[in-house]
Amino acid sequence: KKNILLLGAFFWPDTDNAVLMEEKIDQTWMSDWSKTRMYEEGQSSYLMDYNLNYENVKNVWSNGKYGFVNWAGHGSPTACYEYYPSTAFVNTQTCNYLNDNYPSIVFADACSNSDTDSTNIGQVMLKQGAVGFLGATKVAYGKHAWDDPYDGSSQSLDYFFTTCVTSGDYTQGEAHQW
Repeated sequence: KKNILLLGAFFWPDTDNAVLMEEKIDQTWMSDWSKTRMYEEGQSSYLMDYNLNYENVKNVWSNGKYGFVNWAGHGSPTACYEYYPSTAFVNTQTCNYLNDNYPSIVFADACSNSDTDSTNIGQVMLKQGAVGFLGATKVAYGKHAWDDPYDGSSQSLDYFFTTCVTSGDYTQGEAHQW
């Protein structure tokens, strides 16, 4: 279970969510976790294991055993997108490839991934691929050039939920309530 998949796209040209991903895993308890990083190659200045794109996410996630998956990018009810170019790196079809014997806790830092107006990616993930899913029902207000967990943005909620759950000190419900 100490295996995390980090999917960080840009929100805007000044907001590389690799900053958020790296901040979350820079915790003492994360030293013995396996970390797989996917960021926007050619745009992000952070080291990555794979370029962030649909095929890489589908292949790596479906072949891995991730206890926690975290993505940040622009969203819709059915997908999350890279900024450069604006293409989906995960969508409802991705779930068909995930091994439900190893479901993940998923935090989706993206607009509308849990939109209640239609079947959404969160609902589909809970049917195959996720044991828990936290995502925005409508707009998720991000912060340009994010670098402060205490600013109250969607990135901050992502930071606190992920660090609370991965610390082992909080359940999913406790972390969400906190």
